[in-house]
Amino acid sequence: MEFEKWKEEAKTEVQNICDDVQHELEELRENGNEENRRLIEEARAKMSKMFSDTAKWLKENTEREKLSENLARFRSECIQLLGQTKEKAIEISQNEDFQNTLRSGKEFIIGSGHLLASGVRAGADKLMENEKISSFVNRVNDRVEVIKEDERFQDGAQRLREGTMKVADRAYDGIKRILNKENDEE
Repeated sequence: MEFEKWKEEAKTEVQNICDDVQHELEELRENGNEENRRLIEEARAKMSKMFSDTAKWLKENTEREKLSENLARFRSECIQLLGQTKEKAIEISQNEDFQNTLRSGKEFIIGSGHLLASGVRAGADKLMENEKISSFVNRVNDRVEVIKEDERFQDGAQRLREGTMKVADRAYDGIKRILNKENDEE
């Protein structure tokens, strides 16, 4: 039963990673640049293939250790795809401001991605081998489940989600206006 729950969490994590990568790819899109459009579409196709291969693999395999390894590999491949696509987007960019914007975030994505991919999962698995830590984490997990089911918590989380999305949408629209304004001025 616990393995099935973990397997569902892995599937959800794969979907979340895929969604995040798709969002990041959209951020690399440069309006009016046909070569950039093709680059993003190629990266999206690669991402879709990686996602479908991983989803299929998750359905067919039942060993937790192998699932962890495959999930780490998937994360690593996604980070690599983003890094390569970002580098290529910088190379083919026709707008210097767009290039500078992409360059400023490059080190963060690559550095944090490698940290997440290699360290977090391995460290957590190693810690869970300790009986006391495992017991504590399981008790905390049970308590978190109770809190997640609380109606007041769900209502507050939904309002927080909606507010965050509004702020993010406004910030994204502002950035787009600035970039579009700079493109219009050139």
